[in-house]
Amino acid sequence: MTTVRVFIAVAATQDWGIPQLDVTNAFLHGDINEEIYMKLPPGYLQLSSGISITSICDPTQYVCRLRKSLYGLRQAPRCWFDKFSTALLKYGFVQSHSDNSLFTFNQQNQFVAVLVYVDDILITGNSPSLISQIKAYLATQFQIKDLGPLKYFLGIEVARSSQGIYMHQRKYTLDILKDTGLDRAKPSKIPMEQNHTLQDNHSAQLGDSDASSYRRLVGRLIYLTVTRPDISYSVQVLSQFLASPRQDHLLAAYKVVRYLKASPGQGLLMLDLRFSFINFNYSLMHVVFKIDRKIFLTYIVHDLCFSFIKIDCYLMYWVTNRGFNADLSQFIPPFFFVIHF
Repeated sequence: MTTVRVFIAVAATQDWGIPQLDVTNAFLHGDINEEIYMKLPPGYLQLSSGISITSICDPTQYVCRLRKSLYGLRQAPRCWFDKFSTALLKYGFVQSHSDNSLFTFNQQNQFVAVLVYVDDILITGNSPSLISQIKAYLATQFQIKDLGPLKYFLGIEVARSSQGIYMHQRKYTLDILKDTGLDRAKPSKIPMEQNHTLQDNHSAQLGDSDASSYRRLVGRLIYLTVTRPDISYSVQVLSQFLASPRQDHLLAAYKVVRYLKASPGQGLLMLDLRFSFINFNYSLMHVVFKIDRKIFLTYIVHDLCFSFIKIDCYLMYWVTNRGFNADLSQFIPPFFFVIHF
């Protein structure tokens, strides 16, 4: 999901469009390079010569040799991706070594990136004409459906405005609230108590059913952190007790869900913010962004509970309260991190 956030963040920063494509019956396009046989499907009672199988022998004695992949075949995903990646590489794309689902095309100052997840495809780049050519090329290779600008991808809802691209998982959050039965519960102001004692907890052990529900809930919350970094710490703490969850751990997970109820549509807003430096003053707990002679002051509250995040993928330097007076090009920070949005 880091690749997805970076992909959308770069498009937002450069003001590129993100058309979305869908491949119809994607797994049926894959080619099989090994011998695979299957039983005759129900209702298939005739040979190619038109002679009924039942008139000569038992139909169960016949099998079919597959020449194309089918849904339900274990090799189907790999066969389809091999066919799709081969088509892109033949066109001139380069496959990323860090994420095989990302392909880039960079020739003559024209850049196009393609991101694929099973049968969903995202395209962005600085050349709309080249994007149209690539879409036409893919249409000759597969059955492609153009879904228009990106709206929904892998459970992430995307909305675009003049300010940038907003990513959120409102529907996914509401489904969690409904499944846990907390859709009518009182919202919580914070996702987790600051001085919690979950590490040294001796409450009752959860049964098999409740333990499975706890693991499933934490797993869904982990996926929700894609657009909700404000619950990352809380979910990371809860994920430490998946092996042997207790009653208080489940209650803490419910508290995170009740916190989500206060703002189910909260997400990430990616803007074209080209700031010149970031000065982090740990003692005052605030971040100052200097952008085109404008100063934006964002206070950090418990667990980084922002109403929305206005940061995109730039290097961010963490500077202590000693201040920052040196030239940025000559400054080597103690450590740095990248915000992958």
